Amino acid sequence: MIGVVMVFRSAAVSRRAEQLRTARLEVTQGLSQSDTVQQGAERVLRAVCDNLGWDVGCFWLVEDATDRLHCRTHWARPDRPAATFASQACGWTFEKGVGLPGRVWDSGRPKWIPDLAADGNFPRLSQAEGSGLRSAFACPIVIGGKTLGVFEFFSQRMRLPDPDVLEMMGGTASNVGQFIERKLAEDDLRRSEEELAEFFENATVGLHWVGSDGKVLRVNRAELEILGYSRDEYLGHHIAEFHADKDVIRDILARLNAGERLTEQPARLRCKDGTIRHVLIDSSVRWKDDQFVHTRCFTRDITQRWHAEAALADARARLDAALEAGAIATWTWDIANNRLYADKNLAQLFNLPHSEADGALLDRYLQSIHPDDVTRITTALERAVAGHGLYEEDYRVVQADGSVRWVTARGRPTPDASGRPVRMPGVLVDITERKLLEDALRETDRRKDEFLATLAHELRNPLAPIRNGLEILKMPRVDAGTVQQTRAMMERQVHQLVRLVDDLLDVSRVMGGKIELRREYVELANVIARAVETVQPLIGAQGHRLALSIPQDSLLLDADPVRMAQVVGNLLTNAAKYTESSGRIWVDAEREGGEVVLRVRDNGIGIAPDVLPRVFDLFVQADHASTKAQGGLGIGLTLAKNLVQMHGGTIAASSGGIGEGAMFTVRLPLASSQVVVPDSMLETTPAHETPSSGHRLLVVDDNEDAAMSLTMFLGLQGHTVEMAHDGPSALAKARSFMPHAIFLDIGMPGMDGYEVARRLRQEPGLERVVITALTGWGQREDRQRTAEAGFDHHLVKPPEAKALEALLENSLPGFRARS
Repeated sequence: MIGVVMVFRSAAVSRRAEQLRTARLEVTQGLSQSDTVQQGAERVLRAVCDNLGWDVGCFWLVEDATDRLHCRTHWARPDRPAATFASQACGWTFEKGVGLPGRVWDSGRPKWIPDLAADGNFPRLSQAEGSGLRSAFACPIVIGGKTLGVFEFFSQRMRLPDPDVLEMMGGTASNVGQFIERKLAEDDLRRSEEELAEFFENATVGLHWVGSDGKVLRVNRAELEILGYSRDEYLGHHIAEFHADKDVIRDILARLNAGERLTEQPARLRCKDGTIRHVLIDSSVRWKDDQFVHTRCFTRDITQRWHAEAALADARARLDAALEAGAIATWTWDIANNRLYADKNLAQLFNLPHSEADGALLDRYLQSIHPDDVTRITTALERAVAGHGLYEEDYRVVQADGSVRWVTARGRPTPDASGRPVRMPGVLVDITERKLLEDALRETDRRKDEFLATLAHELRNPLAPIRNGLEILKMPRVDAGTVQQTRAMMERQVHQLVRLVDDLLDVSRVMGGKIELRREYVELANVIARAVETVQPLIGAQGHRLALSIPQDSLLLDADPVRMAQVVGNLLTNAAKYTESSGRIWVDAEREGGEVVLRVRDNGIGIAPDVLPRVFDLFVQADHASTKAQGGLGIGLTLAKNLVQMHGGTIAASSGGIGEGAMFTVRLPLASSQVVVPDSMLETTPAHETPSSGHRLLVVDDNEDAAMSLTMFLGLQGHTVEMAHDGPSALAKARSFMPHAIFLDIGMPGMDGYEVARRLRQEPGLERVVITALTGWGQREDRQRTAEAGFDHHLVKPPEAKALEALLENSLPGFRARS
């Protein structure tokens, strides 16, 4: 009998061990095949109940938010009344220490209740008894010392604690705990990924990922909407395809590959419709094991802001350009704090760094104002504030180099709510150029008045002896010697008058660009000789000694010989006038490379330092008593400078100061060395006389004295001369007189000289008559107009006798001038 019992017990133990192994195996398989915690827990409950004979199983999880146990799932045999109890369990929750689950949670150890009715802490006793449940046990699910949940099992029969079951459930609970922990982590990860995906797709800014090959891996709706592409048109394409500036995206990718994090990187993206969007990109790279995984790029569309900022910048640039062009600065005076807030233009003008100028004390600005103006400015400011009126003043600002800038400031105080002036905005304009112009205009006006006074003086000088000479010639019993002397004197004074008028006309034409150079190859020595011949009487009258130093070798110029002689003559005249009697004048020339350098030097009164920069200005003359008697209009040096510049040269003045003499240096380009000059150009051609006989001449001028004097002169030359004083009488006289040559004034009343000439050319027998214009107008366009009207020659009043003789000699056959 004992043996039978032993066999029976051995079989029972084997069967129990097999049940435990089966339960463990099914638990392990159930967990491995479950995707969720709830699914895994259900399979554990079923495996335990099926294999170990329990009727109900419940799975409880700790909810951190409520700090209570909640039943997440249960299992019960469907054919047992205990199923009702299992379903009711889902409505219960337990805090620590309450009920079977709460006690296990609190202690962290398994608990076995053989008889539920005998347990004093089982709130669900009535429900358990109603379902026929009598025994229970619970096992904690602990990971890392923390209880995550509780497994709870019920049986309809009384069951004593079973160490094997508890031991198996301890292992099972550990596996379930790891499973729960892993699944919760997976749930969290999945939830995070879902949240990330939802955030990525629905973010209001553009988002995209780019792989290491530069191709777009992921993009959200906002970025697609910004650019107008579909998802298929964007994904898988290289990001550079969507950038307007290839160099920019190359730089971005290179910096990201180098590990740099980009913040607000400006870029321009090209939309599907071809338009450009301005964006700011924030981007970094996700690295894994030092390998580039993908970029994470945020794209903010700032196109509207960019255009607004560009428009603002353009407006500001235009304003700055206008302020700069107008030399205008802006400022605001904080009256209460006595601080001035200024722009960079004002700061620069007042010698302040802009960082210091914007908000500097007003006294700091006053330090840069000219000391003589400070009191006036502060008084004007105080008056404007006190009277709520306009502040407007001109004053001087001293610059860092000691120079002075003139400004005009204007502002008006603005009050606060109580009417008290608190601010004064204003503008400041640099008026230095205007002040300089005003000074220059005043100086020009002064020089004009001085010139007019000098001109009146210079005109009266020759007119007085001419008038006296006329009176002498009218006197009876004047001997021939006196007549000859008087005539010579009058001729000199007339020549001086003509020279004055010629100088005035020359400087007007030269400065107006209306003079035409008649260039030819000429030796500098010949130019100097002609100038010396012209000025020699003045030099001799002053008792000066003139020294010439001219190289023997050729210094050939391509120049207008008359105008160049005029330049040298003006320099010699200037030296003679501004040198005390018995002074010295030197003229020397030398070759320097491809130029000739001509110097005219004297030991005269010199040039003051303040006059030297203006010595070539029109009407400028040295204010020295010794020069007053020499006369002149202050135009000779101006004329010389302009003529030299027309020849491609330069002229400069230098002086050691008052009493140190002066030197004028002219530099002119030499003619090409390949030019061959005939010997005839270097020689003076002697005057040639041919025998002549008288001719019939007609003089036409509405100025009767002018007509009479020319008629008398030509008559004394042996010609038969008639005169007329208007156009119709000139035509009538010409028809009856049939002159060989006609001297015709232009500016006559009624029918002018142009019309008379045109009609004369239509008269039978007068088609080839020599017609010469006599006029006070001598510019190129005047000569062209007379030629077009039919004139053969053009003489400027008053004509010199030699010019008249030469014209007649060249125009009329058999002409011979009388000496």
